[in-house]
Amino acid sequence: MAVGKDPLIGKKIVIIGAGNVAVDAARTALRFNSEVTIVYRREKADMPANKEEIKGAESEGVKFIFLANPKAILGDSHGLLQGLIATRMTLGEYDSSGRRKPVATDEVFEFPVIL
Repeated sequence: MAVGKDPLIGKKIVIIGAGNVAVDAARTALRFNSEVTIVYRREKADMPANKEEIKGAESEGVKFIFLANPKAILGDSHGLLQGLIATRMTLGEYDSSGRRKPVATDEVFEFPVIL
């Protein structure tokens, strides 16, 4: 944008994490007409981002997948991103942060990313 051109970003964006930077990146990508999903290994209540930012992202159309942790990134023969493989998580015992620790399950799923 600084040189007067919109950035080239994909049509379907996956953002891993749930802090303020992740939520801000998601909201920014939406404004460039991308479909955006945030993948987070814990539940919504555990997101470290500001609650107002989360609410804004939801109202603008950011999708969320909770209790999922990236396992692998899929690429094509040209090295272009094609998707993400994630593991479903469950919540275990409380950790030192006061949040329940995410624990991997045996369930794995694929999430496509379209450039």
